[in-house]
Amino acid sequence: MSNRLNLLVKIPLRNYGSKEVTSIQKIEITDLTKKIDTKVIFDKFNMSTHKGKILGITGENGSGKTTLIKLLRRFDVVYNGTITINDVDINELSQESLVKGISVMPQKATVSVDDIEEIACYVNNNELLNFLNLDEVPKKQVYNYTLKSGGELQKICFLKVFLENKDVLILDEPTASMDMKSEEIVGDLLAKIKRDKIIIIITHRKYLLSMCDEIITLNA
Repeated sequence: MSNRLNLLVKIPLRNYGSKEVTSIQKIEITDLTKKIDTKVIFDKFNMSTHKGKILGITGENGSGKTTLIKLLRRFDVVYNGTITINDVDINELSQESLVKGISVMPQKATVSVDDIEEIACYVNNNELLNFLNLDEVPKKQVYNYTLKSGGELQKICFLKVFLENKDVLILDEPTASMDMKSEEIVGDLLAKIKRDKIIIIITHRKYLLSMCDEIITLNA
């Protein structure tokens, strides 16, 4: 998708490293220890995933799921242990590499008119039209997608991430407000791109967890 859509993800650019990575093949976390105030969020936590794998993460509130996303995006750099991408410490990589390589669908997702305009340009097959409950792709002049439910909002947000076509997809409760039919379409779309992606799904939904190659349960 265009640079305009990518710019909508407001990622603070920091000058931590200059190494570039053109294709993210694997992500590893080793002996991660993280505290917030006096609370231990992670204690010697380990995780490994790679292209072609869907990793599911589940756990109760306060168990560190949101913190983990921040660490993988390098929004949070205060921790002990190592986080590597393609065997390179994440702090040695340029922020541009992370922006280009990682798409995130946050749990509290929002969309803009520009998002909808971009998606309207790309939605051109029956499966995606069915997903949006549309018969055809509307023209921009009349494309006023009324978000009547949280599920409709999630559909737009998921498609935004899906169409960015980056190496890594991190999806935070992506189908929490969708009906079962829509969730199955999400599953089908993820299965089609799985071979060439690293997919990390934070979810409590049994259907999505059943698709995962590995499930990590975090405890508060």
